[in-house]
Amino acid sequence: AAGSMISRKPAPVLDSVCSRVKPEYLLKFLADPQATKPGTTMPNVLAGLAADERATVVEEIFHFLATTGQVTTANPSRQGVARGELLFHSVGCVACHDPRQSSPVPTVAASIPLGTPSRKFTLPGLTQFLQNPLAVRLGGRMPHLNLTAGEARDIASFLLNDLDIVSGLQYE
Repeated sequence: AAGSMISRKPAPVLDSVCSRVKPEYLLKFLADPQATKPGTTMPNVLAGLAADERATVVEEIFHFLATTGQVTTANPSRQGVARGELLFHSVGCVACHDPRQSSPVPTVAASIPLGTPSRKFTLPGLTQFLQNPLAVRLGGRMPHLNLTAGEARDIASFLLNDLDIVSGLQYE
């Protein structure tokens, strides 16, 4: 059958999505996936609904997903951001993503854009994802980099450095 020739990408695991992703991002994504994350493979399955009906369905889906976890927040430390910048540029991130250094550097030919991760993730949520990306994205392109919890948190701190930064060490 022709349908068996199509390779299907596994959906992300949503079991604890609300412990990783900010609620406001999830609401926007459900309402219009392409506008929220250009290039996403998530179809806008609600596009055919009238605006008021779509809003109701989005809210219902959101409330269902909100039962999957509770968002915890934390702010990156200056030291974590500095360590994370070094790690981001040395452990393999720049094999797929553009360098995020202040000095001009050439971009990766087929770079996967990161956008503004702080719109989607909390520090604990991105740390969890970086430590084991395949746990929630079974068919994802992000490889498991064998990061320690501290390394994952430092890279997350660097990627979320537009959040409020605290000056002291938060952990070692």
